[in-house]
This record gives sequence, structure tokens and C-alpha cells, in this order.
Amino acid sequence: MRSAIERAESDGKLSSGDAAAAVKFLGGSNQLSVSQYVQGLRGAAVSETEGFQAADRVMKAIGMADFHPDQTTAEIYEDQFWGLFDVT
Repeated sequence: MRSAIERAESDGKLSSGDAAAAVKFLGGSNQLSVSQYVQGLRGAAVSETEGFQAADRVMKAIGMADFHPDQTTAEIYEDQFWGLFDVT
């Protein structure tokens, strides 16, 4: 996902500030995690933070705006996200 974020930033689809804030929100260091982002999509209070808002703009810039967690499956939300990300 880091590569997709960097590509969107270099293509002008995303500001460097949004990219940095989103990476920090998603875990920043070694491996990015979308758990907090998915919680925000589901209405958790984290959706009101600037980090979530930046991550949401990043998801739109990298083509993941259509992701919506599906509650009718046993597949965990993070796996649902990565499954869609891998085909995008």
C-alpha cells in the first residue's frame, strides 16, 4: 500500500500532508494496518480524527473508495480490505 500511496502522491492525486498523516494513522512503521480505518468506516469515534480523514482521502486517491466492510460474511474486515486491494 505504501507504493500505491507514493504513486498517488507523485501523480498529484494526494498531498504529501495527507500521505504522511494517513501512514501515521495506519501504523506508520513497518507494516500498515487498516483495522482503525475499518472501525472508522463502521462508525467508531476514530472517524472524527484528522488521521482517519486523511486515510479516507488516501483510499479515494488509490482507488479504494468503494471498500465497505461486509457484515454478512465470516471473513474479517481487514482480510476483506486486502482482498479488494490486491485486485485494484
